[in-house]
Amino acid sequence: MRKTKVAFAFVFYLLIHLMVLAQPAAADGTAAPMTDATALLLLKDSFKDAADALSSWSSSTPPCGPPSNWFGVICLHGIVTGLRLANLGLSGTINVDALSHFKGLRSVSLNNNNISGPLTPGLASLRTMRSLFLSHNRFDGEIPDVVFGSMRRLKKLWLDHNQFSGPIPTSIFNATKLTELRLDDNAFDGLIPSLNLSSLKSFNASNNRLTGPIPTSLARFDASSFAGNPDLCGPPLSSTPCPTPSPPPTMVELPKEQSSFGKTLAILVGIAVAVAAVIAIVTLLRGRRREDKFDTLSMVASAEAMESAAAPAPPQAELLDRVIASQPSTGDMVRLLRVGAACVDPDPEQRPEMADVAVLIGEIAEAAVAVAVDQ
Repeated sequence: MRKTKVAFAFVFYLLIHLMVLAQPAAADGTAAPMTDATALLLLKDSFKDAADALSSWSSSTPPCGPPSNWFGVICLHGIVTGLRLANLGLSGTINVDALSHFKGLRSVSLNNNNISGPLTPGLASLRTMRSLFLSHNRFDGEIPDVVFGSMRRLKKLWLDHNQFSGPIPTSIFNATKLTELRLDDNAFDGLIPSLNLSSLKSFNASNNRLTGPIPTSLARFDASSFAGNPDLCGPPLSSTPCPTPSPPPTMVELPKEQSSFGKTLAILVGIAVAVAAVIAIVTLLRGRRREDKFDTLSMVASAEAMESAAAPAPPQAELLDRVIASQPSTGDMVRLLRVGAACVDPDPEQRPEMADVAVLIGEIAEAAVAVAVDQ
């Protein structure tokens, strides 16, 4: 009886110990590691209308068997290496966290479904990917450049017939062994990245919104690979190269000496124009004054003629002499023109200093004003 009690206590202790070891997450508060089955079931839950097509995906059996693999799951030595889920009528989105669990995943085929949503940066963890087929779905949005940055072993990438937009990710061309690239029937825009992949055997970027010249490394493909992009140019679409945009007009910078002379000349011309205007106004005023004086003297002369018809000399002649003598001299204008001519002398050494020119123009202006005041 005593031995039975001891044995029972030992078994009870062993069971408690095993339960503690089997549930480390409950003890330290961390989540248990995700298994392949858990990850696939999470992926299944992110799809809609997948109950019938993926009915074999059940926790009652392991994904890689026995007795057999789950439908569409490719395994190698018990490791999930591929998913073939094309033409199953799947909709919904992709659980990227679940998909990125499979570090040995080499191929994923989701062609001809109705799956939507963007491709998120989490896909970058699929470093061993060789083939990714996403054609004929409803994926949309811009593709982050980091998505394909780590897929250096990628050989086949099909993104055609979706709703992707924005620029073509340049990280695609990190895959130096890429043989097939299908980008057609999307809304990609901007330039086609320049690449030099001798391994590329199939390429299609038709029916997008791409612009600019086609890279010379891709000109070896047929023109149909670029059709439906009105703003693409160059071979193989046409033998005529893309038009070169006209460079913006450049300002010709004059030598420092010429530039300084130009500024000085502009200032002097402005002063000369002002002085000429002053002389013109003064001449006009003097002309009006002479006309008034002539009229007044004519009236006086007429009155004197009536008083004495025998006057020896007509006052009009004396008045005419006075008017002629009072005509403004052209000396000021001649001096002004000489100053201007000196300023544009071809020999810089013969040009007067700006200060001297200003003094000369000032003297001419003062003389013109003084004459007007005297008259």
